[in-house]
Amino acid sequence: MLRCSILLLVACSLCSAIPTSQFKRADESSGVFNVLSIGIRDFTMPSIFDFEWEEKSRSAIYIGQRLSQYDYGIVNIQEDFHFHDLLYRLNKHPFRTKDSGKFWYGSGLSTFSKYKWVDFSRTPWNRCGNPYDCFVSRGLTFMRVRIDQGVYIDMINLKLEANAGVEVKDYNARRSNMRQLAEFTDANSAGNAVLVFGDTSSLYTRSIDKAIIHLLTFRAVLMDAWIQAIGGDPLVTGPNITCPQGVPPNISCECQV
Repeated sequence: MLRCSILLLVACSLCSAIPTSQFKRADESSGVFNVLSIGIRDFTMPSIFDFEWEEKSRSAIYIGQRLSQYDYGIVNIQEDFHFHDLLYRLNKHPFRTKDSGKFWYGSGLSTFSKYKWVDFSRTPWNRCGNPYDCFVSRGLTFMRVRIDQGVYIDMINLKLEANAGVEVKDYNARRSNMRQLAEFTDANSAGNAVLVFGDTSSLYTRSIDKAIIHLLTFRAVLMDAWIQAIGGDPLVTGPNITCPQGVPPNISCECQV
């Protein structure tokens, strides 16, 4: 289950950037580093009746190890609850966030990094969708990452409320979360380079979801990396681009889990 989710949720994630920074060195004209946003769907509490627990444990260890082997500069993780220690066991990234807590009281947001950071914080959402979501401490994490001498990027990791809910209260919760995020970037990252990672629980081909996503890209003046990568914003009335089960054939499909 974990190995399936690692591939599917990347296509659902939003990773945006403002290409300016007040911290950039005058003699530094360009540079490259790689990032990954990943959801591992780690909701299940340990139980003697969960016969897949051993396989899930092995998968968590494998994922953490492979993230090191692929040498990602920054990995932002969502829905990391009960397998946190196993995910970290064989991972070699020198900088990693502490456990946010188990499912009912943690945010599930974690970060692996090759770079140091400062000003780390966790911020809960001001609004949740249904009673189930309100029990979970979702929100965002913020850190100012030092990529090089004098070069800093503000990085935000998030999981929006209401999961894949399609009721009015679910949309209202996600819209409220997006407004809160835009206000957060205005207050904390004005003039800085910003990267936003995470799971928006939204589909680009669903009109009300698209409006929620655009709240962030328009209000905070961010560019959507996925839209840039596939060559344009998918139309609500366009063809079905739902990812098939298993490994997606390309990055042009979308999913919601």
